[in-house]
Amino acid sequence: MGVVQDIKLMNNEEHPNKYEEIVSGLKSGTFKDIIFITGAGISTAAGIPDFRSKGGLFEQTKKKYGLFRPEQFFQIDYFYKHPEHFYEFCKSFDISECRPTPTHLFMGFLCNVKKIVKRIFTQNVDGLELLAGVPRQKMTFAHGTITEAGCPNCLNEYDLELVREYVNMGKVFYCQNCKKPVKPKVVFYGETLPDSFFRDFNDIYHTDLAFIMGSSLAVYPFNQLPYGISKDAWRVLINKDEVGNFLAGLVTMNQFRFNNPKRKDLFLNGYTDDIIKKLVEDCGWKNEFDEYCKFWLDKFEENLKQEKLKKQQEEKKEDEKEKEEKK
Repeated sequence: MGVVQDIKLMNNEEHPNKYEEIVSGLKSGTFKDIIFITGAGISTAAGIPDFRSKGGLFEQTKKKYGLFRPEQFFQIDYFYKHPEHFYEFCKSFDISECRPTPTHLFMGFLCNVKKIVKRIFTQNVDGLELLAGVPRQKMTFAHGTITEAGCPNCLNEYDLELVREYVNMGKVFYCQNCKKPVKPKVVFYGETLPDSFFRDFNDIYHTDLAFIMGSSLAVYPFNQLPYGISKDAWRVLINKDEVGNFLAGLVTMNQFRFNNPKRKDLFLNGYTDDIIKKLVEDCGWKNEFDEYCKFWLDKFEENLKQEKLKKQQEEKKEDEKEKEEKK
């Protein structure tokens, strides 16, 4: 097995070769109930726009709509008052060409090929996991998802394609039941998290290996997930920065115990995709994984091609309609 290069490892005396133990457990099939806990860091490589950075979506919406705070735009009360603003935003927020990354595909690979994934918890709303083959029933979208639509007031569900049609027409679609505006099932400020998050939280207690990737673990209650993992299970943090800090009185502490000999915690410091590729290689899965990636990326490209063709046909019909009206 190769040695991880350019990746910082944090081991301890009882587990001096933690990375090798993880690889060995994956290869041997020791791990059968893997949990993933993921955040925005796994999707930035796919080209998903960033919200909070300078020039990001928060700053753009604040400037465009003259808001006091950028978070206002994603307040549920603001949405009820100005649904047309969010629909306008949705029209410009096009991520249809964002492909799933090696990290998303790795999760799909472990679900479908190795069949060792118990659940995936994510803060992300992009749904790239589904494009990587992850079954919907394995997903817990803690902050909702843009892949589904519904009424935030009465919770009636609606076909996402219908809502997209209204977005493209520049019109707001209203709930047929309570007459409130409908939106993708993204959790806004002022809304509660989906029931599924609290229901699925129980799976945390029954994992043997958890990968925590691309999350700052700064948002409650999502940041509580790692606490529920048994001390007998592995917790592997894959991130550019060490996260999980919290204040205990005047002292800054960390929920991970990388140097505690009684805790199976490992920090792999680097870019998620790079570490995942190395992990796959060291497990001896490269050919299998490459084949899996090709299948799902080819499927993505074919679907994208069909969507573009459909859009061109619709635009052509609109042009012909306008010409007829002018006659």
